[in-house]
Amino acid sequence: MLRLRQYKEADAETIAQWIQDKDTFMKWGGELFGEFPINGDIIADVYKNKNGLCMEKDNFYPWIAFDESGAV
Repeated sequence: MLRLRQYKEADAETIAQWIQDKDTFMKWGGELFGEFPINGDIIADVYKNKNGLCMEKDNFYPWIAFDESGAV
């Protein structure tokens, strides 16, 4: 069963593994995250330290879908 939960910093590495080519990188967030390739440290930094690049302070609440196998 697919469910949602709040993003955890540990999810960043899993998310980075999904982005294996530049086309996917650009569709996912692209230049907002810098240069391709991307890694979990970059994602974690943007989400944790840069408010997900939201202009409004404290207005970023990331969620992740998961099932029995983990984040999907």
